[in-house]
Amino acid sequence: MRSEKGLILRCVFFAVIAMSLQLGAHEAANDGRFLKTHLSDRCELVVRVGEESESCWSQVCGSEKPVHLGCDLSALRQVVAVSASPDRKWLAVLSVGEGHPMLEVVALDALIGQREYRVMTTINPYPGTIGLADWQDGELRIVSDMPLPDMPITDGDPLARMGANDDVYALDLASWKIRRVEPAKPQVPGTKD
Repeated sequence: MRSEKGLILRCVFFAVIAMSLQLGAHEAANDGRFLKTHLSDRCELVVRVGEESESCWSQVCGSEKPVHLGCDLSALRQVVAVSASPDRKWLAVLSVGEGHPMLEVVALDALIGQREYRVMTTINPYPGTIGLADWQDGELRIVSDMPLPDMPITDGDPLARMGANDDVYALDLASWKIRRVEPAKPQVPGTKD
């Protein structure tokens, strides 16, 4: 009887140890955040973003071995959004450093084909904010509380130009020019979009 109790206690002890080791391994494998955008029916671009570590980029195609594209490629260290254009020619990358966002549009074929992070344009809304909306009619739609067509603001106080709400802008991918598409729609408390 004693040996059975001892055996049961040892089994429970080793089971608890095995579960804790497995839990630790699981936590280590998921310590980063993964951002993804589809490149084709079977391939996607994956950016692993760690809280205190570098952002590493890979192309993942089905069950094939991932292709490492590089680490810390973006303008600012922490990547918060990636979005491939519908024609898979461009990649919008939104990154943040010390609370300040920056948007880059990158040539996707150079990144995938040559592992070259070729920036075609950078939009720095400092001291304001910027975000990705969507791809529409061959343009990248973005939102910002700064007057993006007027950036960079070289005279006067940029804070004075910051809007109370975000406006929607379109970035033309042929000319790299930005135009305002629609003004901000102020939220009325208690209403929905």
